[in-house]
Amino acid sequence: MEINIEENSNCDFEGQYMFVENSKPRPVEWIMVYSGGKDLKCRVAGVYSGGVFGNAFAVSIDDSGEGTAYLIYGGEWGIRYQPESSEDPWDLSNSAQSGDAYKIYSSADDIGFADTAS
Repeated sequence: MEINIEENSNCDFEGQYMFVENSKPRPVEWIMVYSGGKDLKCRVAGVYSGGVFGNAFAVSIDDSGEGTAYLIYGGEWGIRYQPESSEDPWDLSNSAQSGDAYKIYSSADDIGFADTAS
């Protein structure tokens, strides 16, 4: 699986990333993010070219350190997340939201799949 992150205003990363996937992609509603010394449940979205928001996805991948891990990814501009309690619309200029190219988790317990009950 190849992820290409364009230069963008969502995250500071750009480039091509390669992963060995072990499953089909599944849509994701939330992820756990370590922030301020604690785990925080955050809504997550994919960010696509031009700053368009859509689904984020998870796929099982090979990880040399963990064996199997879960890759959370979005569009050409990465993923964006905000605390689950926030009802703010997705906005690249909202400082309460954060962006990354992608995230990797060792456990599915840190991921809220949209196709299963939370």
